Amino acid sequence: MNQEIILPVSELKKALQGLNKIVRKKAILPVLESVQVARDAEGQIRLLATDLDSFATYTFKEAQPGAATALLLPLEQLTKASKGLAAADTISLVVEGKDRVKLRHAVAGSVLEQSLRTFPVDEWPVAPKINQPAIALEPEFGLALKQALECCSADPTRAIINGVFLDVTDPGFPCLVGTNGKVLFCANSFHADLPQSVIIPDSKFLEWTDLLEETPCSLSVKPGQPEQPAKDGQPEKPAEPGWVKFESPRWTFLTQEIQGQFPNWRQVLPDTSSLGTLIQLSEEASQQLLQIIPRLPGDDSPNHPIRLRADGPVPAVGRPEPRRAGVDEYLDTERADDGQTSGRGPESAIPNQGTAVRAQ
Repeated sequence: MNQEIILPVSELKKALQGLNKIVRKKAILPVLESVQVARDAEGQIRLLATDLDSFATYTFKEAQPGAATALLLPLEQLTKASKGLAAADTISLVVEGKDRVKLRHAVAGSVLEQSLRTFPVDEWPVAPKINQPAIALEPEFGLALKQALECCSADPTRAIINGVFLDVTDPGFPCLVGTNGKVLFCANSFHADLPQSVIIPDSKFLEWTDLLEETPCSLSVKPGQPEQPAKDGQPEKPAEPGWVKFESPRWTFLTQEIQGQFPNWRQVLPDTSSLGTLIQLSEEASQQLLQIIPRLPGDDSPNHPIRLRADGPVPAVGRPEPRRAGVDEYLDTERADDGQTSGRGPESAIPNQGTAVRAQ
């Protein structure tokens, strides 16, 4: 029986980039510092990693003849072995026993073999099954999710905002929301036909580019179950967390949802229908704004505030300090209050159209 699994280094290195974002160097359980390498009956080879809160699986492109087999291998050892190898090289893994694996690869024309002590395969955690139907994700979803993750909180005492809220309470207006309590990001440039909203926890793996940039990519959600007290002779049932699953041609990623009620983020949004000054930013003006802000002087406050002035014919952005030379930069925008006036900054050539923002 062939219990050898051959891994092409070109794909292995790509897989290790993602799996290293899941595996912790000092895990709670020693087995979690390993990855599972498995070949199924069809010859499909997969690498799996988990930290119990999330599971990541990489599927190799080419099937490989051989009997179905699985083994565990320390991720650190596999990563070290792949370094210095060319893309055309391979690494062979041979099961030697219940807790030993032989790692073989070529070095400078010679074959190097290592016999590694590992854990029995039956100690590997079982990933949850998600049978809910998947929805196809548009390419814009991945970018919006990464941007929202940049704005969520890292404060462990505010766990409910340690992730991104996929809000589908308005079916025609789904939103991805991220906030740390000081800034808020919201995007709705996609469709998400989910039965209920879900909070997706922050993850280095999701912030990575490979998973969400592959197409097609899909999302499915297994809702959590609330705690059920003992009743009519039935024992008490503890609460079950929900799971979120992202899947692309090469990657599958499962993560526990964050349980709880996300803050009412809509109540802090400005009312664009109220009286006030309306400033319309074109796409070019928005890009100009993003380039100007990092170069503004006076960035000494902890929260890095900026000031958008609309008290003159030409709107300007600067720091909230007494005005001094060089602090304010002018933007080419359109301003509408009692009437409409437009102005052009001395160095801009930006059309007066685009996103509307109302100052309260």
